[in-house]
Amino acid sequence: MNLIDTSFWFEFYSASKCSRHVEDIIKNMDKIIVPTIIIVEMFKKLISVADEDKAFKFIAQMKKGKIVDLDFDLSLDAASFGKEYNLPIADSIGLSGIISILSKN
Repeated sequence: MNLIDTSFWFEFYSASKCSRHVEDIIKNMDKIIVPTIIIVEMFKKLISVADEDKAFKFIAQMKKGKIVDLDFDLSLDAASFGKEYNLPIADSIGLSGIISILSKN
């Protein structure tokens, strides 16, 4: 399983030099964890640089990954991980999502 940060999603979207680092990973969407907070961040970035239709099309591709909804328990876990590891909110939620998915497998 892989978690791709919003910044790398955006690099991939914009086909920058850095996008080559995630291209092979993104080809395997069934192995990508996509926390809903990443979708929020990415859609916000996209609609600031592209029209809404293009943004929705890109987000639709992200939806092919393993979506992790932010529920009550995940929220509490994210807060705990954020405090313990000094992580920003999105990273805390991503880590919580990974642990949640791996614990179910």
